[in-house]
Amino acid sequence: MPSRTPSCSSSRTTVSISTRRAALFAATAGAVVFLTAAPAAAHPLHGASGPVSWPDVLGRSALGAALLWATLPLAGLLFVSAWTSGAKLWDTALGVALIVGIAFLRDGRGLGALGFSLILLHLTAAAVWLGGVVELVIRRDQRRAVARRFGPVGLAAVVVLVATGIWNVRVHTGGRPLAGDYEHVLGLKIALVVAAIGVAAVARRRMRARGDAPSRRLIGGEAGLLATAVAAAAILTALPAAAAAGPTVRVTASGGRTVVRSGARTFTLSGRDADECASHTVGVVLGGGDPHRMSCSTNDSDAPQFGAAFARFLGDKTVSSAVVVTDDSPRSRAMTETFVRTARVQGIAVDVVDAASEVHSWGDAAVITSSWSDARAALDAIAAASAPPIRGAFLAPWLLSSSVSASPGRVQLSIGLPFDPSESSVGVYLTQVATRARGAIPSASGLEGWLAARGVRRQTPTAIQFFTPARIDILPPSLEAGHTHGGTDWVSGGQMAAVSGLVRLDG
Repeated sequence: MPSRTPSCSSSRTTVSISTRRAALFAATAGAVVFLTAAPAAAHPLHGASGPVSWPDVLGRSALGAALLWATLPLAGLLFVSAWTSGAKLWDTALGVALIVGIAFLRDGRGLGALGFSLILLHLTAAAVWLGGVVELVIRRDQRRAVARRFGPVGLAAVVVLVATGIWNVRVHTGGRPLAGDYEHVLGLKIALVVAAIGVAAVARRRMRARGDAPSRRLIGGEAGLLATAVAAAAILTALPAAAAAGPTVRVTASGGRTVVRSGARTFTLSGRDADECASHTVGVVLGGGDPHRMSCSTNDSDAPQFGAAFARFLGDKTVSSAVVVTDDSPRSRAMTETFVRTARVQGIAVDVVDAASEVHSWGDAAVITSSWSDARAALDAIAAASAPPIRGAFLAPWLLSSSVSASPGRVQLSIGLPFDPSESSVGVYLTQVATRARGAIPSASGLEGWLAARGVRRQTPTAIQFFTPARIDILPPSLEAGHTHGGTDWVSGGQMAAVSGLVRLDG
């Protein structure tokens, strides 16, 4: 019986230490989230004036990067307790849940099950390594025994971390050379990881030679290097992977034809959709693809769903009448047909025209599903009308282009998009068009071609959101950096600002 008293006391002490440790790291995570809330609100989600959900904030903002930095060591300590103090199953389960949550929020590249699994492995390996090192720093007793047990686990974590890290970078960059901030931060992260491996090797060698616990100073240095590497990785997830070099493009237009030149290759386009197809061709070339194999198309399998979503959105806004400007392309007809059908259910009177000159009254709203040239003519007619549509003009997704929707003027303009025009991959595309494609027009079609050429699998959209070109800009966090926000180049002297929440697309 007397022997049970120390055991009970030891158990209470262990629980007390574990509780204090968990509370300390929870407080640290909360402090990091609080301190980064202001800058997170400014970049890159400041362009969204509509509702923004917490998953959006965590997955696409600086707040998400800070949360990643704060969560990994906490998850790591939960993992490491499994082989140091015989932790309960729920401790390990909580660590796994934290890693899965962060992996889910940070995976915005549509990599599929395999890609997500490898990102999950990468984060788990980082958490295990960092958690084990932090445990050795803060532990006061049995440090040598814990270090010996952690050795094989830590080595396996390093191998998994390096292997999955190489794969993740290759997928994110398309295997191309890098430049800019992404290259610099990635180089810093790699250097920190290599330095941490070196310090770990020295600490392990000294521990074996002296037969004593590992040097707290060396382990502390390893922990500091790893923490900084994790912080660099968190920053890395918020940066676009800009290619260092690639093909340059020049676009010229004359005599009703648009010519795209890149090196010895020349692509000539003509007809009503020449501007849009030229933009698509530029995107494919910049992405490293062959425009002959990735041709421009005026068909869109999602057009019917877009039409129904537009009608439901206008119905919710109590619009009672609308004019649809359409053309004979498959996508325009498909979107128009479902819009008309759904609008009638919503109680909206619809007038369908093939040209702006056929309009007698613009009613409450104009919905434009036509080509770029017809859309420009319709917007010019609306701007000149004595009684423009009360609720403004609503453009189909394929009309996102600096030549159609870029200049905010008298027309109240909104465009429904199945993607966020300020996300990082879009920013890379806009940057490449601005720096490597003289005379080119960025557009939704060009972005689609660029992503396809880079091997990014197209995902079926589940919702759209309405954006408006706004002549506003946000002061960057650093005046010296002078960075460009993802949506700025879509608009002359401003950016695309969200004016709605998500509008569900019918399956």
